[in-house]
Amino acid sequence: MLIRAPLLLPRSLWPSLLLHWALLPLWTLTQITQGELQNSCSRSTAEKGRSSCQQLCCRPPPPLPPPPPPPPPPRPKVLQPPCPTEDTRWQDLVIIVTVCCASVGFLFILVIICYKAIKRRSRVQQSD
Repeated sequence: MLIRAPLLLPRSLWPSLLLHWALLPLWTLTQITQGELQNSCSRSTAEKGRSSCQQLCCRPPPPLPPPPPPPPPPRPKVLQPPCPTEDTRWQDLVIIVTVCCASVGFLFILVIICYKAIKRRSRVQQSD
């Protein structure tokens, strides 16, 4: 449905539209080739009689601006008293205790699972 909508142009517009699409690349190509690129200071074929272009493009570049001033000397460091260090040993102790408790809990659950598996296995063997 959406594809058919643009194709419903009146028949009188199609020839001019196709002609436009056909001639547009040719027109673009002629526009590009009409210009003459000048990459150096040599005179172009159109400018052989005049020397104004030669003087404009071959003059020396303007002088460079002066260098920036040197940076100021570094300031002497002011010795500040060292900040008192916080006692972080209790934080380390909390982490160690937490890891140990988690490990003990994991091992306790592992022992319970293994005990139930062994007990179930012995029950299955007794019933046979």
